Amino acid sequence: MFCLGIVLYRTRPLAFTTSSTVLSAIQFASGAAILLFMHSGWNDALLVVPFALLIFSTQTDKGIASLSIVFGYTGRCRAHVILEPVPARK
Repeated sequence: MFCLGIVLYRTRPLAFTTSSTVLSAIQFASGAAILLFMHSGWNDALLVVPFALLIFSTQTDKGIASLSIVFGYTGRCRAHVILEPVPARK
């Protein structure tokens, strides 16, 4: 897995030169494959390739996933939860 992370980091320039349309197609196809593999009950080892493609295609914040309401909403929720002060116990 470490080697896969290094390979994904090394392909960063390639991701920046790829058009948004191609990245959107990769994001959609990898997301659909992830849902299909998880729903079908296939071996979890098969999920490595679609997740790697999803990481590759979303590392530049281009494409349909960066425009998604779901991704934007979860980011705001997470920031709100982290930044919200925790009341002290009495």
